[in-house]
Amino acid sequence: METEASTSRIGGILRVDARAPGEVVLRCARFTCEGCRRRVRAALEASRGVVVVEAVGTDEMAVGYVPARLSATGVAETARRALEADPSNPAPVTMTYGAPR
Repeated sequence: METEASTSRIGGILRVDARAPGEVVLRCARFTCEGCRRRVRAALEASRGVVVVEAVGTDEMAVGYVPARLSATGVAETARRALEADPSNPAPVTMTYGAPR
């Protein structure tokens, strides 16, 4: 018998806030899951052009990158793909772009 947690699929929304050239903040409720946070961090750190990934809050990550090698959209796509690759929750993630709060 499967539990509700094992059958639940929560894609969520990945909010992308470009702060300055070379800096973006990613916000997603799925970052409260330590496994999701680790998966995204590892994918970003493996990306050519990412300089630093820092947890800002329970649902935020700040990413520093080299604009000549990567764009804010590229950073966000890497995070989205990492979230969607979660074998326990492969649900689609929607990206939104906006100004920092």
